[in-house]
Amino acid sequence: MLLDGGTDYIERNAFLLVKLIQILNAKLQSNGYGNEKLVIVGPSMGGQISRYALAYMEKHGLNHNTRLWVSFDSPHLGANIPLALQKDLHFFGYTGEQEEAKEAYDQKLHSIAARQMLIEQLNDDGSAYPNTGINGTASFHKKYYANLRNNGLPGSNGWPQNLRKIALVNGAGNGLKTNQERATFLTLDARTIFNIKIIEIANRFLSKTGQSLEYFKGKIPVKKWLFFYNFITFTGHMTNINSRGSMDIVQGGVTNSQKLIKDQFETALGEMGAIKTQDWSIKNNLPAYNQEHVSLTEKSALWFLNQLNGNYYNWVEKTNLEGSDTICYKETYIIDNPPPNTQFTWQTSLNLQIISSTNSSVTVKKTGNGSGYIKAIYDGIELKKQVLVGTPNLTAIINIDFEEKDLSLCEVEICNTPYFMVGNDIILVDKENNDVIEFQFQPISNNFEYTLNDELLWIKPYKVGRIDFKIRGKNSCGWGEWKSLSIWVKECDDYKPFSIYPNPASDNVTLKLEESIQKKMFRTSDTYQVVIYNMSGYKVRSVTGRGQEVQISLRGLFSGIYSVHLIKDGKVYKKKLVVK
Repeated sequence: MLLDGGTDYIERNAFLLVKLIQILNAKLQSNGYGNEKLVIVGPSMGGQISRYALAYMEKHGLNHNTRLWVSFDSPHLGANIPLALQKDLHFFGYTGEQEEAKEAYDQKLHSIAARQMLIEQLNDDGSAYPNTGINGTASFHKKYYANLRNNGLPGSNGWPQNLRKIALVNGAGNGLKTNQERATFLTLDARTIFNIKIIEIANRFLSKTGQSLEYFKGKIPVKKWLFFYNFITFTGHMTNINSRGSMDIVQGGVTNSQKLIKDQFETALGEMGAIKTQDWSIKNNLPAYNQEHVSLTEKSALWFLNQLNGNYYNWVEKTNLEGSDTICYKETYIIDNPPPNTQFTWQTSLNLQIISSTNSSVTVKKTGNGSGYIKAIYDGIELKKQVLVGTPNLTAIINIDFEEKDLSLCEVEICNTPYFMVGNDIILVDKENNDVIEFQFQPISNNFEYTLNDELLWIKPYKVGRIDFKIRGKNSCGWGEWKSLSIWVKECDDYKPFSIYPNPASDNVTLKLEESIQKKMFRTSDTYQVVIYNMSGYKVRSVTGRGQEVQISLRGLFSGIYSVHLIKDGKVYKKKLVVK
């Protein structure tokens, strides 16, 4: 039940749904099913109507008694019908004086509901100009989406809150476009027995942002008297000002709008007794992964039924490159879920060589060690899989700067890398994400003692000077080569502006300025920054301190070693923190 077949204001149709929901809930109560709750499915524009209705009821304290709301391929950010197709009906109806086309344009493509949803739309006179219709500037469009976002509970952005809400879409999950910018997608042509062209339509998709093109070309006869006609031609040009690109070819559910134009073309032919030949070409070329608008596949139908029955899980059908994360000698990689009728090309990093390939798989072999990748490229989209090739190459994995450099044991970094840290007497070797399952260590110089425990390497130097040692890693491919490392050690500076306790800590830690330092460098009202970095160099906490002490929460931090930085007047003071 829709007002004006759904072409009226979306808000008015939503109020009609509000009334229907209240009627259904009253029947549940009167028939003894008071514990049952509703499931509401909104396909296409129905997703807009039901979203508005449910959010409206929550805003005004009306119980919708709904447990599940399904938005089915609904244009919550705006809809699109190519401007060229809109111009086709306008041209046939208003220029060609065909009442059927005029009625189709007014009641379908230029209805109130259509003007509320369409991002790109013609003006009332059939023109396409900035700030009055294209790129979401139409007054109906702007007002409707403002109403939609401001509806509902505070902070909800117009979405219903007191229920479970899910979405089912027909667009490609991998960003695959439906076509190419500027492509011609519909041509219609009619000629007389003397091969004189008397009716013509040519449609193109809009261009990329900032580019201009002729999106529409038309020629149509208009009866003057008896069997005499005037032939009117028109071309439409437009510069695309939409920063998101061409709305005509973005991923999403598709529909055969061209058929509506083809039917109208045949109506025009029927009014011309002299027509003997006609040709048309509908060039939609739509990739199968952008499915028919509000259509169900076997997988999506199964997912939907599971949602209805309370078996909740997320499902996104994407095209992926599947295979091992490590290549010891050779491996095969397969494209999972490939779009039909799509041609792939393959590329690899320099330490890999392609042995063989098909359109959906590739076999590669190792030619060197270190990080690598495999790429499958199609329709301007790149699938890339990062892999580790061969045995661990610590130069690549640890990425340490081996230049000789004086380092204080009181500092928390060695050579500015996140993979080796020093703090009094500890060095941490990080093997996360490197496929390294074991390390081996050998001292070269005899001026330190050490303990190797899993990924933790503890070094305690006997004196200042250079420490020399070797280290290597093992992954599923075997042991890598030994890598010689050197660390220069000097005496710690006695200057200690702050302390942290407890250390190690678990939930909270307190930073305390030494009293002499506070009196010397800080006024009571002075502020300073305290920043905590993890082993990868990422900032995980940042607080502003004032006074002698500041407490910092450690909740959510993983166990490990962190660097606490106190920053004041451009100077940085550091200490090591262990989180249990």
